[in-house]
Amino acid sequence: MSVFRMIASLGLAGFISTAAYSAHFVGEQIAYLHQKLSHTAGASNLAADWPATEAALPKLEDQLAGHLRTTYAATLSDFSTEPTVLLPSR
Repeated sequence: MSVFRMIASLGLAGFISTAAYSAHFVGEQIAYLHQKLSHTAGASNLAADWPATEAALPKLEDQLAGHLRTTYAATLSDFSTEPTVLLPSR
């Protein structure tokens, strides 16, 4: 019976220490997120950090128009002149 109690107490101690470590880790994550997401005086003035002018991205219509301007001659192959190869069925 004492071996069972010792194993049960070690299991309970392991469970409690795991729960305490998890709670501590979650508390640290909450504090970190609170620090990152909290409204600070430096974060309120975004105009100084934001660039005054942005380079515009090219429009999709302009890109497509460039590709459509190059026309390729479409050639159709006449397969009726090629010899027919008969494969034996299995």
